[in-house]
Amino acid sequence: MSRRCVRTVLAFCVLHTAGALGVAGDNGAQAAEVTKLVKELGHDKQATRDAVERRLTQIGWRAVPALEKELRHRDPEVSQRAQRIHGRLTSATPAQQDAIRQKAEAAFGGGRYEDAAELYGLLAYQQTYIVSNRLWLGHAYQLAGRWVDAADAYQLALDRTEFLWSHPEVRLTHPRGVWDGRTGEAEGTGAMPVSVLQTYIRRERHTQSLLDQANQIRLLIGLILREEVGDLNAAAETLAQPTGYVDILKQTMPELRAEYEDYLRLRMDGEKVEREHSLHLGLIYPLWCLAELARTQERMGQKAAALATWNRVRLIRLLYGSGHYTCDIAAMGRLLQGLGGDGPLPNKGPLLVMSPEKESYNLDFADPKTLARAHATPYMGGMPGWRFVCSAPPGLEIGALEVSCDIEQRDLRYGGQFSCWLRPEGLWRIELGRISWPNGKAAGRDVVTKRFDIPAGAGVVHIQSNSGRGRFRVHGLTIRPTFRPRAADGVVPTGGAKIQNRALPEGGVLTYDGKKLRNRTACTGFPVGEHTFSYEIPGRTDGKQIAATLEPGRRYGLFINLDSPFASTLTNLHRLSAHPPAHSSLVRLPDGRWLAAYAILQGQGYHTQPKIMLSTSRDLATWDTPWELPHNSVFGSCTPSLVVDEKGAIWLAWFSNRLHLERTGGGYRLWLASSRDGKVWSRPMSMDRGRNGAGTRVQLARSPKGKYWLFVENRVASADSPSDLGQPSPIVINGQTPDWVGSPHVVWDSESRMHMVYFAAGGAIWHTTSGDGTQWTEPVTILAGKEGQHVSNPQLILGREQRALLYEDGRGDAWLQRLTPGANPKGIEQVGSPVMIADHLAPLAGSRVCLTPDGRLVALAGSDTVWLLHGKLDKILRGPPQPD
Repeated sequence: MSRRCVRTVLAFCVLHTAGALGVAGDNGAQAAEVTKLVKELGHDKQATRDAVERRLTQIGWRAVPALEKELRHRDPEVSQRAQRIHGRLTSATPAQQDAIRQKAEAAFGGGRYEDAAELYGLLAYQQTYIVSNRLWLGHAYQLAGRWVDAADAYQLALDRTEFLWSHPEVRLTHPRGVWDGRTGEAEGTGAMPVSVLQTYIRRERHTQSLLDQANQIRLLIGLILREEVGDLNAAAETLAQPTGYVDILKQTMPELRAEYEDYLRLRMDGEKVEREHSLHLGLIYPLWCLAELARTQERMGQKAAALATWNRVRLIRLLYGSGHYTCDIAAMGRLLQGLGGDGPLPNKGPLLVMSPEKESYNLDFADPKTLARAHATPYMGGMPGWRFVCSAPPGLEIGALEVSCDIEQRDLRYGGQFSCWLRPEGLWRIELGRISWPNGKAAGRDVVTKRFDIPAGAGVVHIQSNSGRGRFRVHGLTIRPTFRPRAADGVVPTGGAKIQNRALPEGGVLTYDGKKLRNRTACTGFPVGEHTFSYEIPGRTDGKQIAATLEPGRRYGLFINLDSPFASTLTNLHRLSAHPPAHSSLVRLPDGRWLAAYAILQGQGYHTQPKIMLSTSRDLATWDTPWELPHNSVFGSCTPSLVVDEKGAIWLAWFSNRLHLERTGGGYRLWLASSRDGKVWSRPMSMDRGRNGAGTRVQLARSPKGKYWLFVENRVASADSPSDLGQPSPIVINGQTPDWVGSPHVVWDSESRMHMVYFAAGGAIWHTTSGDGTQWTEPVTILAGKEGQHVSNPQLILGREQRALLYEDGRGDAWLQRLTPGANPKGIEQVGSPVMIADHLAPLAGSRVCLTPDGRLVALAGSDTVWLLHGKLDKILRGPPQPD
């Protein structure tokens, strides 16, 4: 670029940012000023008109919307001046735009988000069709915490995307207007052959990618308006208008029900109904918008409208095969109870609202009108039968269901005709029982009846009837409910507990409060309260005893292994996520307390969002009430890593998809922030430009010499202070930069040499060392992969002479493998067999171990309930005493 061009670019930037930067943060006053100035473009005095023109030019891009309204003003003077100013503000050359973009990216990368917003604002109104400029304007505003401005900027991006979707000829004419929604950036920077463009547009119109992108932006705007701005009306209005699919989304409920009943008749007659593949994929985000609309309507107190919206989601999903979103049945039951007993109750939705005035309810499985009430059908992928939901009217709850199942049994070897269960909000599935063809009864047709008692606080009750593909057939159900007054708020059924004891040796006795339980089986249905679980073997003194207080509404997973050097203590934390891995992190604060950061899942089904929670504890078992990481917002956040610097400041590295529209697993970037108390955090700083999955892990660590390190996949960053950590750079292993390094974990030995373990393709775990953290030695396999087995999340434990490896397998079990001493000239070798330390019922799920001042290794493990795994470092490394 010539010097003259550079001067022109700098002059453009200075001219159009000086005024805007001067009033940043006072958009209301500025908008009022712009409105007043625009009215004075036709002032009687030319000096005033000239001054107004100069001031509007100085204000810059924020004046563009008001100027666009005056471009065709009836007064030629006003029109000409508006056009002249508008042209100055929206006609930057490509070179000028590239220079502005570079300045914006530098400001964004440095955390100067207001400055970045002003620069992206210059680009947002240029006479191009690039959507990403407007998206980055929204990104800069949301990272600056200016949520109203962010919603407005995303609305600009939505307007541009909808325009491109509805005008394919514009995309043909303007190659730079083709937007890749996966990256949020425009594809290509120059001319593209027309033949290539035409091919691309045909493919794009077929997959309707721009339509998906528009609905992704709409969903984001609606969530921001609801959660951050607090404008429920604006959020509902936004979410209620998904782009495209007007014929489908705007059908009346009677039309949808009639069409769905016709569809069921065809399927019941054996006809296969073809659906356009792109249609069911394209409906993912429109249905997500409608689901969030239902939640917004509930917050607004519009319970009947919310129920109707949920029913619309159900019918569209079932009718058009969009199986990626399911109804929130627990929410529907809650909405029904909130309607009150004096109004009309819904009778066409998925809830079978029963009444004490009616003795029984018949479900005829040959009647499409009956089957249209099901919220899941055998015509959905992976579904074996029909699922219904039974509910009591407001003020009551179901006390029991007597179910008579009309079964035609042809093959006596097959059961599973009927099942009944609960799924209270936030809980796992709680089985209540099943109906099967009685043992010893001859094949034929008969009615089998069973009573199912429903615990208090259950809410709705799920039932399912299956078909056996010629082996048996259920023709219908007769349900006789009984009722009781609705339980008080907060009363929930006991989730029960499962004990995984497959790692226990033969010959022992498993007891629960002194009562013998069957060995090697999963046990459920323990009542709430204090209990003691123990395992003892006659003649041995190394039995294990675990005390636990079971609380209502929790589902417990307990793992027992006598050979494990880790003990288990039940904590009061719950809801750790295993998908994506929780990757909980522990750090000791200067005042002696511990801080935990971990991920939970919010939402239901396909559209769950991971969120990072934080909590403090004195003893690692009893934790304070957890709080959300403020930077969660409406985005996904996961896999946290904590460290405390020499000044006592807390630093957190984590992954979030807050710069990406596709919210179902991709687009996660690495972020870094600091805090003094774990509750108030600095602005998040983007640490990489990668687009990782939600399960990508990061390690933030401090070396024995006080230097800080950040490891993520095949990249590393280091600095004397966490605030100076920059973009991670590639590491070199044995002279080459690997394409991928799985979940690297680094520790330092007594000589400050770095040891890294990681897993790679093929299921093997590798070990390598380094003196500087960039150049690493030739890796050595310390755990060979086996065919059909997957290992991950390795962690190396170093002692003075011993070593050990922690890792997880594809099932979710965690293992301890002791290794040869570090001074062994033969290299690292395994010692003995691996020892299971955690089970998939209470998984480690990527959580990092931490060393306490008293020489214990600790980590959090679990899912709905969380256990503290703890053991003495020496015992973990050496193992049990060996016989002479």
